[in-house]
Amino acid sequence: MDLSETKHVKITAIILSIILSIIIALIPYYLLIHYVVDVDLQENNEELGRANNLLNFYEQPHDGDIFIIGTSLVNEGIDAYLVEDLLKEKHINRSVYVLGENGDSPLERVTKLDNLIASKPGMVVIGLSYCSLTPDANDIYSDDRFLLRLQGKPINDKYKSLFSEEQLEPSYKTPLERFFDKRKFLFSSVDRYARDKLFKNEKSGRANNLSRYPKSYTSNFKDPWAHTINKTEMEKKEELMDTKFRCPVSDDLDPQKKALQYITTKLPQNNIKVMIINMPISPYFSNVISESTRHNYSKFLNSTGVPWYDYEREYLSESFTDKWHLNVAGRTGFSPEIAAILINLFMKGE
Repeated sequence: MDLSETKHVKITAIILSIILSIIIALIPYYLLIHYVVDVDLQENNEELGRANNLLNFYEQPHDGDIFIIGTSLVNEGIDAYLVEDLLKEKHINRSVYVLGENGDSPLERVTKLDNLIASKPGMVVIGLSYCSLTPDANDIYSDDRFLLRLQGKPINDKYKSLFSEEQLEPSYKTPLERFFDKRKFLFSSVDRYARDKLFKNEKSGRANNLSRYPKSYTSNFKDPWAHTINKTEMEKKEELMDTKFRCPVSDDLDPQKKALQYITTKLPQNNIKVMIINMPISPYFSNVISESTRHNYSKFLNSTGVPWYDYEREYLSESFTDKWHLNVAGRTGFSPEIAAILINLFMKGE
């Protein structure tokens, strides 16, 4: 074997060694992602776990059921069991589910609308407030949640124009890129797995974090969830010192409004009744909402042609844990209000 052939063999051996090393390295990476990270995200990550389970929930038939969607204002402000029981007292046998997600907005909600429609509910109640229709709400709450909703499919051309190129950028990632992106969850997932599974540390994981949600939050769509501690009146006022909490709504037809228009048009086209609830907020928060914002908000909701009900100023500060989330007492008072609206609609045959 001459020198050139020897050199060629060495280069080939080096290349094969590198390829083999990469393969060997990828095997444990795949196992960690598949059996540790994916499971951890499903069970312990509040937002991704709930988002994933919502998609699974929509795969089941829910003919005639009532879905209540929105942000954490819905999750913490409406008791599905109480609403359902009050309906049954009037012989209206409909299952009620609270399907809100923290930081959800009409624009993000569009990405799972087809899934929702496929489950065939009888009615969708949309819990809304000012911050869902502000320019700041145009940012997708979570790129990971956004990608999960797409389920590897291209975004629907019917509503693709609602999103900016920057917002769509995560959807252009290949399955391989998404797979490697999960490395950002490796440390926390492996750490929790080691403490929970290997060392049986009962105080690890979720029990040791500051989350206000129980673990079942990711998969239970009936129980209401609430902050465990009510803020003082002074703390509620201090929350509003930051002007970003003023939630200005403009007169422009921005992407959030277009998304809500799309949702409120698409649902009735699929024989799904829809109504909007302007959710209660604390008097402190309500008092800093400008009249122009309130006017633009009401004007837009009227333009949708969907019936909407205003509960913004119905409750005292004592009914809230903070500037806008109802506490147990507030929720117990508000849930029957939702039931009464539904009973009235069903009695009228609407």
